[in-house]
Amino acid sequence: MASLDVALITGKSSLQANQYRMNAIANNIANADKPGYHRQTAVTSSNTPLDRPNGQIGTGVHVESVVRSYDLALENSLRQAIQQDGRNQVFASKLSLLETAMAADGSLPLTDALGSFATGLQDLAAQPESIEKRSEVLGQATAVADRFNELTDIVTGLRDVISGPADTGILADQVEAANNLGTQIAALNEKISAIETRRFNPMPANDLRDERDAMVADLARLSNITVRELADKTYQINIGDRGIVDGAAVTPLTVSTAGGTPSIQWSDDNTPVDIADGELTGLIQAWEFHENVRASLTGFATELSTQVNAVHNAGFSLDGNQGGDLFALDNEGRLTIAISNPSDLAASTEAGATGNGENITAVWDRLHASNPALGDATIRAFPDTILNSVARDVNQAGITADGSAAAVVMFREAVNDVSAVNIDEEMVQMLEVQRSYQATARFISILDNMFNSVLGILQ
Repeated sequence: MASLDVALITGKSSLQANQYRMNAIANNIANADKPGYHRQTAVTSSNTPLDRPNGQIGTGVHVESVVRSYDLALENSLRQAIQQDGRNQVFASKLSLLETAMAADGSLPLTDALGSFATGLQDLAAQPESIEKRSEVLGQATAVADRFNELTDIVTGLRDVISGPADTGILADQVEAANNLGTQIAALNEKISAIETRRFNPMPANDLRDERDAMVADLARLSNITVRELADKTYQINIGDRGIVDGAAVTPLTVSTAGGTPSIQWSDDNTPVDIADGELTGLIQAWEFHENVRASLTGFATELSTQVNAVHNAGFSLDGNQGGDLFALDNEGRLTIAISNPSDLAASTEAGATGNGENITAVWDRLHASNPALGDATIRAFPDTILNSVARDVNQAGITADGSAAAVVMFREAVNDVSAVNIDEEMVQMLEVQRSYQATARFISILDNMFNSVLGILQ
């Protein structure tokens, strides 16, 4: 009778274990399409056997735990790929937007305005006494100033969208997003630690771990992070050598533009954060790129006004007066026209020589002369030099972004091979569990008959 009891207990353990296994399979199928879900498996272990004179008798199995399919090395590789892709994608997108805004149809309006201005100078040199030609040149010079100011406004505006005055812009928003993720991860750390380290009935908090890992991946897209699991099952997440998350504690980040260039700082002591990857790095690099383009435009305007004014000052107006400045660059970097009377254009190299257009020709020559301050480019061609440089950088950034995106796909596929739910495999396992359950149920039915037989003999 005692042996039948043991057999019944063994059968019961098999039924319970198969029920656990079936629950795990059902949960996997239900979450098959959930991003970041890791397949779960009920792991069984043998129960303690009973000692008998002729040997030990097994007492069945029990579910020891339900574990996630998780490969730490692959997860870390995916996280690093996500960090690099975050930086590359945001950098490439901001540069592409800049190129499109600068030259929507493939050419710069500023270049076209400079071409018209240069042509107008040649026409005026041929007819220096013509008020009509003089008015045209002033209009063309005004168009150059307007197109320059518009281009500068575009570049400055796009730069400030990334990070503007009073710590506003996309960078500040993404820093706030990183802080929010840190807070949520810290809260999950507490929950996971409470479940997995409690004194009575500790168990793996698989769903919470999936949720935490998904947030860690989101944080990795924003910044370079290293993740370490502590003894209490919480994560310590560092950026550089300092932790943004340490168990349940969070040290927020903040944006500072005090030095001109935006930077990320720790909010508790305003020291710089060692940001080296992720979208935050890409945004800072994009801001610096826009600022360099803006500085190049300012350099162009400085040379345009300096060189043209130097020649114009040496000439004489239609009234025989000494020429003055044609262009003016104010403290805010905006280009304006310094004269309004067409007669004040200094076309002549000699006072009173109204038919002399040599000074205007000299202005044209200066526009087309190699300029060391512009990298030996000419003033006339320099806007296109800027645009071509931007186009080359956009192309390279796109290639880099495509490469990092491919790396993310590769590592994500590798992670999925280990962790994702395969419906076909789950169906096969379900059939195996079903057969095992049916066999166990048949076994218990036979035991029931045997019990009835024994009881019948005893009556």
